Amino acid sequence: GGTWETPGACNDKWPSGYPWKTRECETSAADDGSEVIRCWRCMQPRYVLDTRFFFAFFFFLWVNALIVAVSDAIIAGSVGIWFVSEKKGFHPGRVAKSAWNVYRYHMGSLCLG
Repeated sequence: GGTWETPGACNDKWPSGYPWKTRECETSAADDGSEVIRCWRCMQPRYVLDTRFFFAFFFFLWVNALIVAVSDAIIAGSVGIWFVSEKKGFHPGRVAKSAWNVYRYHMGSLCLG
């Protein structure tokens, strides 16, 4: 086991894990021939900041920006179609046409920012 000065099996590297006691104890032989009962296991750290976290965080920000950009482009297209049309007022076909234009012609530019 470890103490505050010397690391043990669970806290020998950063980030350190936590020990926990299991109900199924293992029995093994020691160097002097006696029997050693091991009931403690090491748990992974609760929060691990590795490359997976940074990839997921970057992906979250990218998808969030893409959703905002697509919604802004659809609204801008709908307003543009409304502005040049003869009939003023709401018409769902204008929003659908704007969404078609965004997904058909502008999605790559919106994905790249």
